Amino acid sequence: MVRDAETGEGISTVQILLLDGESKVIRQTISREDGTFCLDLPDSKSDLTVRAALIGYRMEVVRLDTLLMRDCLLYTSDAADE
Repeated sequence: MVRDAETGEGISTVQILLLDGESKVIRQTISREDGTFCLDLPDSKSDLTVRAALIGYRMEVVRLDTLLMRDCLLYTSDAADE
């Protein structure tokens, strides 16, 4: 799930990319209205990262194994500058 770091609310239309160890896109999706998303994971899950991006927010890159244990928090661009 993708949430706004300040409000805790889910964020819709966030571009979600699953990247391999060479930063090549292997899967992609868009978050739903409530911030949830679904990615079809490959058999080999080693060395994968998830990148979440939306205009007005700082892009977040998280290791897949970390994301499986927590939500992805996006900070507004203004908050990222502080």
